[in-house]
Amino acid sequence: MKKRWMIILVAVLVILLTVALVFIFNGRRDSKSQPVLFSMNFENEAAFFGWHVGGPGGDYQWLTNVKDGKYYFEFPSGFVESQDFDYSDIEISVDTEFLSKQKMDVSVACRLQPGASGRYTFVISNDQRWKILKSLPASEETLAEGWSDLIQLDKNHLAVRCVGETLTLLVNGKELGSAQDGTLKSGSLNLGYNSSNAGSGTFDNLVITDWSK
Repeated sequence: MKKRWMIILVAVLVILLTVALVFIFNGRRDSKSQPVLFSMNFENEAAFFGWHVGGPGGDYQWLTNVKDGKYYFEFPSGFVESQDFDYSDIEISVDTEFLSKQKMDVSVACRLQPGASGRYTFVISNDQRWKILKSLPASEETLAEGWSDLIQLDKNHLAVRCVGETLTLLVNGKELGSAQDGTLKSGSLNLGYNSSNAGSGTFDNLVITDWSK
């Protein structure tokens, strides 16, 4: 009887040790340890191929409004996007600047569907508000939202993780919030902005990393 209890105790200890190691491993998992799938610093024009910009009601244009290695917002509101990718479990990160004191926001979208028919969008604003949205052809749903003083009023490093059904928003290396949704499985990506005047911000140092493992 005593021997049986010893075996059970050893088995429980092994299970607990395994769980602890998995927890430690996942806790150490970060962007720097993940394989890079794509990067663009807005300095090499050859990397702009396949990327388009646009504003509400306008036609797609080629990405050209670049200065000092940064993309400057061309319209009061608009986007930079490519529909040439098809990623599932990834992190998208980008450096962004608010150059206007007026209310404005910037966003990163993952799993962008063909014809922009669906996406998950992660938004931060210069009033320190954030949102995670799901957009489909006939609806838009707020999956999570809040306020955080982690959002700086000038420069921010914005990162979003779309891994399985977990959608996570990070700013300057800190998690702001997350949501669960499994509607969209894979797709491309989009950088967006919304303000009252053109030239109100920048994007730089776009990096996509693989989070499938």
